Amino acid sequence: MFHHCLLCRYYPELIACIKSWLTHNIADWKDIQIVPRGKYLGFFLGRDGARETYSLPCKKYLERVEDIGSASAPSLVSVLRYNERAATVFSFVSQVIPVHDPPSLAALEQRGVHKVLKLPPNSMSRKLMHSLEPFHCKSPAAIISMCRASMYRLARREAVFLRSLHEEILEFWGDSLDVLGFCKKTVPNGGISDQPIVEALLDALHLRGDFAPYQNIVCTDPNHSWIADVTLPPPIPLSMGRFRTVHIKFSGSLRFVQTSLRSSLKSWSSLWGVSSV
Repeated sequence: MFHHCLLCRYYPELIACIKSWLTHNIADWKDIQIVPRGKYLGFFLGRDGARETYSLPCKKYLERVEDIGSASAPSLVSVLRYNERAATVFSFVSQVIPVHDPPSLAALEQRGVHKVLKLPPNSMSRKLMHSLEPFHCKSPAAIISMCRASMYRLARREAVFLRSLHEEILEFWGDSLDVLGFCKKTVPNGGISDQPIVEALLDALHLRGDFAPYQNIVCTDPNHSWIADVTLPPPIPLSMGRFRTVHIKFSGSLRFVQTSLRSSLKSWSSLWGVSSV
């Protein structure tokens, strides 16, 4: 089970040192698994965790695309089945783990849409395949946008908890933070290339990082102005000395599926070079 594992950088010398220390200090743990990553609640945590997390949904996506494409259904039925059965396979993992390689996922999506519509490869651009309404009743769902919407939805619902957890993590690290982390108030990644889960969710909440392109839409489109209540930062000084007032309201419950997942999020967000889970 994952909670009986140690996550660490997978070097033979390091593993030997850890096993030796455990043998002398915690004999009951001498046979514990020491792995670079482990699976917990459907997510891989540790080194290359995001890549491993998305590998299974990608495989399932291709299987469902093949199933839909092999049927003799008309294009509208195929698109509806695609949106319901294929595009949604990423909805669970994308709530917590950001898309680790958007270009590769976009290429996979383009391949899948052409397969479903029984078209020659690359006969449509990626923009066109999501804009079929002028000559078709329904367009295929945009997978990357759906993934980011799933993460934003979770981040908004758990906004209060995420902020308090973020502060608790930074307080725990204290002076151990590096200069950049201390200035930006970011959670250390422990030498792992993947972004800490708490940081990814806060980026979604505040429309930073991969979500930054959506800031202009939020600021200019009245239909999306409700997002500003939670996501936009405190007042920002303008060039004329005035301030743009942004009201921040915290909403959503502090419950994340189960009470036990609170401690899980804390574990996910503080992945060290060696961490006990």
